[in-house]
Amino acid sequence: MLSRRLAVLSTSVIRSSIRSKPILTFPSVQFHPSQLPHSSNSDATFIPNAFVDSLGFRAYSLLSLNDLRDNIPRKKPTRKGRGIGSGKGKTAGRGHKGQRARKGSKLGFEGGQTPLRRRMPKRGFKNPFSLTFQPVGLGKIAWLINAGKIDSSELITMKTLKDTGAIGKQIKDGVRLMGRGAEQIQWPIHLEVSRVTVRAKAAVEAAGGSVRRVYYNKLGFQALLKPEWFEKKGRLLPKAARPPPKQKDKVDSIDSLIPAEAFLSAGHYHTTCPNAEGIISQTVAAWVKKDPTLAPSIIRLHFHDCAIRGCDASILLNHQGSERSAFNSKTLRGFQLIDEIKAQIEKRCPKIVSCADILTAAARDATILAGGPFWEVPFGRKDGKISLESEASLVPHGHENITGLLEFFKERGLDILDLVTLSGSHTIGRTTCYSFIDRLYNFNGTKKPDPLLSFSFLKLLRKRCKGVMDLVFLDVITPRTFDITYYTNLKRKAGLLSTDQSLFSDARTAPFVEAFATQPFLFTSQFAVSMVKLGNVQVLARPNEGEIRVNCNYVNK
Repeated sequence: MLSRRLAVLSTSVIRSSIRSKPILTFPSVQFHPSQLPHSSNSDATFIPNAFVDSLGFRAYSLLSLNDLRDNIPRKKPTRKGRGIGSGKGKTAGRGHKGQRARKGSKLGFEGGQTPLRRRMPKRGFKNPFSLTFQPVGLGKIAWLINAGKIDSSELITMKTLKDTGAIGKQIKDGVRLMGRGAEQIQWPIHLEVSRVTVRAKAAVEAAGGSVRRVYYNKLGFQALLKPEWFEKKGRLLPKAARPPPKQKDKVDSIDSLIPAEAFLSAGHYHTTCPNAEGIISQTVAAWVKKDPTLAPSIIRLHFHDCAIRGCDASILLNHQGSERSAFNSKTLRGFQLIDEIKAQIEKRCPKIVSCADILTAAARDATILAGGPFWEVPFGRKDGKISLESEASLVPHGHENITGLLEFFKERGLDILDLVTLSGSHTIGRTTCYSFIDRLYNFNGTKKPDPLLSFSFLKLLRKRCKGVMDLVFLDVITPRTFDITYYTNLKRKAGLLSTDQSLFSDARTAPFVEAFATQPFLFTSQFAVSMVKLGNVQVLARPNEGEIRVNCNYVNK
């Protein structure tokens, strides 16, 4: 304000001084109206005072030397602390110690008032309560169904869409079903998603299907997609959470995280087919009496079924490209026994008992006939509709290490104790020399036998294996008795398969082998517990899951 007043005052003084002084005239200089700077009229007359007034503005500059300065820099210079020895102060003033105190406030600081990003919500503001849904079009779902990756007869959940690749790796708050490709949906499908557009819902319902909007909170949604994470951490699945009041009208129901095995029960067929267990046990006993080697084959068939896609009788499907046609499944036996049991039950109770339940109960009865323990089988499984030959190679075949086996079992909800216990089923049964021939002559490419084999056992195996398809008992001491000799053989370096002997050589599993080798009751009781857990692996028991096959070899038409 002071500088403005000084400028006005200096201007008035200059004007008055010019007007008070006489104007010097030069005879040699003549002014013409056209030469006047502000005249456009040829008849204009020259007014000395007006010309002097204009010269007062043009002849004198208001700029002073003390106002001259260099270009203003964009960044203020940082004054470094000079230290005590410099004599210029320890921290160079401006606040207390530290570079930050000397440099100034941080970027975006407006002196303590409400910052711009909060004053203007539309610019620089993000609602922390907003939900982000992953879009999935009906066209992509139809393509996955045609490719055989999704079964249209089963309930399609958000986990199904995630596992089949319909959604990317990240799902933040759920899935929104879009109407893109709605014309490709020409058969009834049933879906569970977070949100659905009007066009998508109309297209699904027009084809005879249904769409249900389900609410999941953050923890519940994680439990839906990765339930194994909770078991790995030793935590229980979270309870179903109620939606907030503002979202109640946007969902049809809350989440359902009840494990599938909760739908199983020992009395599932007590009213619908009370003779089912009797038919199974009697038929298994008759077949095993004729061929005792069939008992371990049924147990192995049950394990191969549960190891791939869960216990859904997918191993029984007989078509080109199924698990049954894989190379690892060539030595599986017991299919005719399951077919006879199913035929007898269908005469008494048509379309009631699933093939998965028949195979699970037959494995229990085969164990009892071999001298093993009894356990109650929870029933209520349903049969799957997908069986892929490429997935059969995932089943362990005797060459894996302990770490790989532990990972395989953990993915199916089984732990290290279940691994050692279920391996004890090798106390009965046979295998081909192809499964362990490398241990006899060229172990791991060393052109030497496996050092974990005892010399006497090595000599015996070389004598019995004249060809790779010759059969050898897994337990050469008591090959047809369900006992603990399998574990005592491991302590004597007489384990047939490489995976068997590794149970005793690995420090993680050796203590369990030691315990089972000396306590028969401990092994038999734990074997019953582990077999129940095996029979509950990834079962299809919820509503709208699986089917009850009429013929175990084929999917229902």
